[in-house]
Formats: sequence, C-alpha cells, structure tokens
Amino acid sequence: MNESAAAATSEEESPLKALQDILHNRIKQKKAEIHESHSEAYTGSLSREIETLHWVLAKILTLKREYTTPLEAAGMNQRR
Repeated sequence: MNESAAAATSEEESPLKALQDILHNRIKQKKAEIHESHSEAYTGSLSREIETLHWVLAKILTLKREYTTPLEAAGMNQRR
C-alpha cells in the first residue's frame, strides 16, 4: 500500500474506530439496564435498541471491510 493510501486508511479508521467503541459501550450500557423487574414493554424496547445498535455495528464493519479491500488490492497492483 502506498503512503497516501495508508494515510487515507488511517484517517478513515480513526473515526470508524471511535464510532465502534461508542456503539460497543452503548450496547453494554443498554444490556446493563435490562432487569427482570422492569416491565415487558420497557425490556422489549431496550432489546430492540440493542438489536439496532448491533445492526449498525455490523454495517460499519462490512463497509470498513469493503473499503479496505480495494485499497489493499490497489496497493498490491502498484508493487508489481
């Protein structure tokens, strides 16, 4: 990978990594809020929110993989 591609990747990964950390922390926080004494409606709402956060996290990881794979391939082609 050339220097500009590496710099672009590191610039993109920094905000993505921060967002991933925020999502992981939010999921932990929401899971900690679930308690068997809470109403079923409240627990269901928390569960849907946790599922949504997991979905967003999965989409970020997918996009990150799709974005870095072409950059790595371009770096491989330039070395030849």
